[in-house]
Amino acid sequence: MRWDVPDFVGVEQGFVVPQNIPSVVSTMNVTTSQKDNLVIAMSSANGLTTSTFPAPFSIAAQNIGYAKLALAVPEIYENRVSDCIVTCKSGSVLVDSLVQPVFILQRLCLTPD
Repeated sequence: MRWDVPDFVGVEQGFVVPQNIPSVVSTMNVTTSQKDNLVIAMSSANGLTTSTFPAPFSIAAQNIGYAKLALAVPEIYENRVSDCIVTCKSGSVLVDSLVQPVFILQRLCLTPD
């Protein structure tokens, strides 16, 4: 599985830049049979969420499947690393997973007096 989410976002004057991050998760089926009813999900312990949950999909044998996933970054006021966990399941069976750390950097804007 691969995920094209950036590993870094910034916070300027209390606002995350960007707040919503569109991304694509790709999953490869390396077996000789089709995989059906695959579901992609994302979780994070530090408040990063997703507003999109792709519909279940199938991947033919020796092919790649793609699912769009939008990551939402909340307003924060501190530097933090958030591990985002993306899973691909078929029913209750875990097919694949990956962990992508995302560093959220608080940038301070200093203005001259």
